[in-house]
Amino acid sequence: MHGSPRWVSPPALLYVVGLIAGCGSTRTLTIDIQSDLVAEYELGSLDIELFAGAVGSGSTGTVLRSLVVEPALADADAYRRGRRTAELTELSPGNYTVRVVARRPPPEGAPIEAGTFLVERRVVVPLETDRVVRVVVTAPCVDHTCPGAGDPSDHTQCLNGECVDPSCDPTEPGATERCCTGAGCVETAVCSSAAECVVAPCAVASCVEGACIAAERPGACGEGEYCDRSAGTCLPVPGGPVRDAGPEDAALPDASVPDASVPGADARCPAETCGNGTDDDCDGRADCDDTDCIGTPCDDGDPCTHGDACTATMGRACSGTAITCDSTPCLARACNGTASCTETPIGGACPDDGNGCTDDVCSAGACTHPPVAGTPPCGDDGNVCTSDVCSGGACTHPPVAGTVFCADDGNPCSFDLCDAGACTHPRGFDGWACGAGGRCCGNACVDVSSDANNCGVCGIVCPHGCSGGACSSISNAECIAAGYGPLATAYMGVCQCRCNTVDTDRLTCTGQCAGGATCDQRTGVNVCFYP
Repeated sequence: MHGSPRWVSPPALLYVVGLIAGCGSTRTLTIDIQSDLVAEYELGSLDIELFAGAVGSGSTGTVLRSLVVEPALADADAYRRGRRTAELTELSPGNYTVRVVARRPPPEGAPIEAGTFLVERRVVVPLETDRVVRVVVTAPCVDHTCPGAGDPSDHTQCLNGECVDPSCDPTEPGATERCCTGAGCVETAVCSSAAECVVAPCAVASCVEGACIAAERPGACGEGEYCDRSAGTCLPVPGGPVRDAGPEDAALPDASVPDASVPGADARCPAETCGNGTDDDCDGRADCDDTDCIGTPCDDGDPCTHGDACTATMGRACSGTAITCDSTPCLARACNGTASCTETPIGGACPDDGNGCTDDVCSAGACTHPPVAGTPPCGDDGNVCTSDVCSGGACTHPPVAGTVFCADDGNPCSFDLCDAGACTHPRGFDGWACGAGGRCCGNACVDVSSDANNCGVCGIVCPHGCSGGACSSISNAECIAAGYGPLATAYMGVCQCRCNTVDTDRLTCTGQCAGGATCDQRTGVNVCFYP
């Protein structure tokens, strides 16, 4: 009878439990099972076992208690909410493992134990006080292997299609942390809304106390069909109208359903044609839902995948190889369902390269930086003797044109002028007034009232000193010795050069002064002029 639990307790274990119970206080463990697997159709029985300690997947241990439950179709809503299934009493405090194995319905006439394995869930329970534990066994965990790629090695159990630690019970406080998933354990398998749940197309999801539960979507399946959560599609109800697998033998298929369960056995049930949206071979599956279509081309509806094909996973998925088509400021790139992207150049401005002497414009899908037109100003190099203008896409600094004054060198007897892009200081003119009563002589400011080399005016050398702008007494011989030429004479304490007879009619003559200086007879006092 469906719904009736059957206990199996080895006599020796009952004796041990009795001894433990007699030694002190015991605990009670109540087990609720939550499942969206359809009883009698896809779910035949639930095997419940209790182990001492933490017993992981693939491990065996001592079974303390075992129970077989045959859920009834009428109990479907109760199991979706969480059905009270077992109450285990007289347990000593400590850690236990609850194992629940869901099996498919057995073949017609076979015992319930003949049902094949569907899905398993283990929960490790620390039992310090009386406690209720909820074991979630749902369709997303069918054929789901834990741990998966990237999961911690101790995440051996499945909840909502994610691999979790065996201590995960979504109804317990702190379940969000204990039911964490993935590398780094930063996400949780516990749902907070139906939007987080992935269910079959024929089902509708709900989030019940952290567990994703699926119920058949009204109208999703036809008459004589049910939504198989683990298969992900509508399937014929077991025990429904029989298909005779023979040739056509009536105007209509048997019992108003397709006339053959064996593909190709009936003209109305040929081999499956993949991609036409039709269950051609009458096996209750079409396109990627049908295992006959595994590896055949399909369209997953995502333009950013290519080579779409039906997968071998019984999740009935069409998937392809993903491609990324990221656009740039100058190039729009879009997915087109192939291994390449559709590229469309974009005009206009693009990111600034930081160079004020270039434009930033898109050209042929690339961001280019041609030189700006003309010679606009650019960054000042701090030199007043250069211009700062763009040329050929670069900031250049050619020499300024014309006469431009630059920084004073502090010498009153020199010019401060730009020359070839540099600040220069050529000597000024002799005789410029400078300082307090001084005059510029030979690019230096001197006191002509007392300077023996520039006495009164520039170039007057007084071997015997200068006082009041006049030379002290001197002889012709001393003037000749001082470099005023062989014809030099002394006049009022000042040495004068003389031109020879050939040059008597000229105002200046050469060769009469030391160092190649010119004798200048135009000043009233003949002096050697050193330019």
